[in-house]
Amino acid sequence: MNLLNPGDSLGPYRIDSLLGKGGMGEVYRGTDTRLGRPVAIKISAREFSDRFEREAKAISSLNHPNVCTLYDVGPNYLVMEFVEGDTLAHLAKQEPMPLEAVLQYAIQIADALAAAHEKGIVHRDLKPANIILTKSGVKVLDFGLAKLGPAKFSPSSSSEMITRTEPISESGAIVGTLHYMSPEQAEGKETDERSDIFSFGSVLYEMLTGQRAFDGDSKTAVLAAILKDQPAPIQQFQPAAPRSLDRVVRKCLEKKPADRWHSAHDLKQTLELIDVTAPGSLSTAASASASASGASGIQSPPARTKWMWPAVAAALVIAVAAGGWEWWRSNRFTDLPLIRQDVDLGQDIALARPVAFVANVAISPDGTRIAYVARPAAGGAARLYTRRLDQAMAVELQGTENPRGPFFSPDGRWLGFASTSARKLYKIPVDGGAAVPLMDLPTFGGASWSGDAIVVAQGGLPLVRIADSGAGQ
Repeated sequence: MNLLNPGDSLGPYRIDSLLGKGGMGEVYRGTDTRLGRPVAIKISAREFSDRFEREAKAISSLNHPNVCTLYDVGPNYLVMEFVEGDTLAHLAKQEPMPLEAVLQYAIQIADALAAAHEKGIVHRDLKPANIILTKSGVKVLDFGLAKLGPAKFSPSSSSEMITRTEPISESGAIVGTLHYMSPEQAEGKETDERSDIFSFGSVLYEMLTGQRAFDGDSKTAVLAAILKDQPAPIQQFQPAAPRSLDRVVRKCLEKKPADRWHSAHDLKQTLELIDVTAPGSLSTAASASASASGASGIQSPPARTKWMWPAVAAALVIAVAAGGWEWWRSNRFTDLPLIRQDVDLGQDIALARPVAFVANVAISPDGTRIAYVARPAAGGAARLYTRRLDQAMAVELQGTENPRGPFFSPDGRWLGFASTSARKLYKIPVDGGAAVPLMDLPTFGGASWSGDAIVVAQGGLPLVRIADSGAGQ
């Protein structure tokens, strides 16, 4: 097709200037003459191609501040939000970017990916050239290679589903951009959200170091590096980068998808825990490295367990700090040390996420035992587990399917919890036994045990007080 000239029109859109062109078509800056606002007009080399259809469906299903907005669709063009700024590809080539800026941009990119993945969209072409840095933050562009599938259910997602479409490429074809594709993309295998996480790791590495994570003198050399090599440590180029950030990147760049982050949502939350002002610190954002585990002969837990360690560590720190405060208040000691401990939950469970600010981890008043809600890796309903900190194994408490918000009795002999399936509040002995119903509780916003055999629960307004004997229930 012939290039358009400034002043030409596409319906209500006036062409102002050519922004770029390639094999798929051209991108112009234009003006919506009805609203007087600038727009970006992407014109396909042929009438509404499969790639354009995918991009239109992907962008139209997303409403996120870090994803470009689709305004209109024509017979062979898309009209999108005009984003002013510089591409990450241009900025990253100049020099390693400031750590605080990198972390903020990374969190926004991960958030955009999490939103896309929640809608069943795998980008498959995340790279610096498709990320624009604006005054207000990051914008992720170009979903032309996106893989569309059914949206995932989550409390924050809508009930709408993206219709599953046929793959954009034949099985075995390589899709993506060479230096940023995942090993499974390089081999023409099936891709999912974890492929985007690998690409994200490559982008983040380049932001931090000014160097590509995988490079070579030829396409074959680059593919070989993606499949087999590990990039140089980030500290070699960015000495001030904390080790926790290096570990986050390396987990993104694991060769096997199962060893990467469980989801972009978890990745984003972990990035938010990193303090770049504390170089070399052992942040709660990363647990012991896989290399250390391998050297000691201890098998590393699968990725499903690994991603939960930051949440466990954070919850324990909060719980221990709260317990320390109560002890100080009762004993009037003012020189209590801060206690911090990492706990390995084991290889066969995954900690349940907190829901509506209700914690799913509790620590006993004497600090010797933890309780937590977890789901077996083999599947099935979540259950309540308890474990003494001086013992290696946890005890699964039978009869506690779908629990929430565990809390200890003052003497540490009982655990209270809410059952989302039975819609009741229960207590159960910490070493196992029959669960005792305390009261019906259709909604649950947390509970605690007072020192006078009374349980106070949030089941709506006002608060509910019930004797811990459960009498009359």
